[in-house]
Amino acid sequence: MVKKLTRRDFLKGASFVAAGSLLAACAPKVVATSAVATTPTTASQQVAATAPAPTAVPPAGSSAETLEFWVAWPQETYGKCWDTLVQTDEYKQLVGGQKVELKPGVTEDSVLTAVAGGTPPDGASNVNYIDYMARDVLVPIDAYIDASKVVKKADFLDAQWNVGSYLGKQYGVPAIECFVQQGLTYNEKLVKDAGLDPSTPPETWDDLYVWHKAITKFDNSGNVKIIGYNPTDFMGQTIWGSSAWDVSTSWGFDWYDENTTKFNFNNDSVIDYLNTSKKFVDLVGMDKLTAFYNVTGQGSWGGAYYSSTLASMEDGYWEPGEIHGISPDLSAVNTASWIPVPASKKGTKAQGGGGHIVIIFKGAKHNELMYKISEWLTTKTPCDVNFKTVGWLPARTAYLDTVDPNTYKGLDFFLKSYKEATYWGKTLKCPITSFIGTVYPQIREDMYRGKTTAEQAAADLQTRVETELKNQGFAK
Repeated sequence: MVKKLTRRDFLKGASFVAAGSLLAACAPKVVATSAVATTPTTASQQVAATAPAPTAVPPAGSSAETLEFWVAWPQETYGKCWDTLVQTDEYKQLVGGQKVELKPGVTEDSVLTAVAGGTPPDGASNVNYIDYMARDVLVPIDAYIDASKVVKKADFLDAQWNVGSYLGKQYGVPAIECFVQQGLTYNEKLVKDAGLDPSTPPETWDDLYVWHKAITKFDNSGNVKIIGYNPTDFMGQTIWGSSAWDVSTSWGFDWYDENTTKFNFNNDSVIDYLNTSKKFVDLVGMDKLTAFYNVTGQGSWGGAYYSSTLASMEDGYWEPGEIHGISPDLSAVNTASWIPVPASKKGTKAQGGGGHIVIIFKGAKHNELMYKISEWLTTKTPCDVNFKTVGWLPARTAYLDTVDPNTYKGLDFFLKSYKEATYWGKTLKCPITSFIGTVYPQIREDMYRGKTTAEQAAADLQTRVETELKNQGFAK
């Protein structure tokens, strides 16, 4: 259901606390530093068969009133892309005389406060979209899409398009950074140093544990030096509002049904995951794992992998480009494969939907132009700029088919995966995802510390989210 709230209720119900495991102590994905690509555009990219750029429309409102576009990505990533885009003739034709301001590095709280206070930006991206969809503060864009010559659903990956939909309405199109979300990225050198064969990556969680046990190293004092795999790092930190949950993708189930508002956490698959992941944590030890991530630089998003102290991780397509920009030496030994699955599902090629859209707020003055900008961001010129500047890719299949898979080592897997995947994890639309993203790591950590069992943890998570959904007025 769509629920209208007062300002106080909105802030109480939708306020976002950056969710992340106390084990990993990592920054949220939205603030990850991306790479600056140095590889030139290939000939095939130059002739990408993408949709034409949209034509200009009269600005919706006075040009003296600035159109505000807020994004959580920092200036050093998307801000750089935007600085290039605003110099293009396409952009200048599109906006005409309208003043447009990109505000990078915004926090979720700042967006929520502006919306609840009646002064929303015109559009936003890289925020917790479902909070706004479920609370009736966004402009549905179905009519815009129906009239568009640029955006059609059939042009995009289904799993990515789904991010912008809620209860039968579309609130955004895949834009800016929105390709596949899941893969097992690993350091070939660390794998070889442990006597393992990097050309035969793990297919199951049991296989990955063999790697984890062989790679994990301790110093003479018993402190961990290298970790094979940490189930609570990167995309394993929590349940994200803009990506499929890695656990439900691997085990093959949906954790929420938006039509019935029923949760599915207290099940055998979640219990199996909790017991399986605890094995990885137990090999290192909770206190040692915490100390490992307290080392300067290793507690940031990607820090442990970038410093070659973590050998493998679950992460998305963006990593090959980011790693290339951060460390060419690491990039040379970086590769990726399918995420592991339970032994009972061996052979499944699982990939996750997700990515980012541009949402448009009710009460803002430039709805139509904000939509035109959002659809333009899915076309060739912006996609080229994003890929060359920060390594980001769209969900538009015609563009993906033109990308050189050798641009960054490891990118080839992700480009193949969207065609070869046999199971797609969904980005599920639960209006209390922010709450879940906060309590889930806490419940999991208590289980890791032996305070509860996996069965108790799954039941506790189910009870707490059901209670919260009811308290916020979304339960049927």
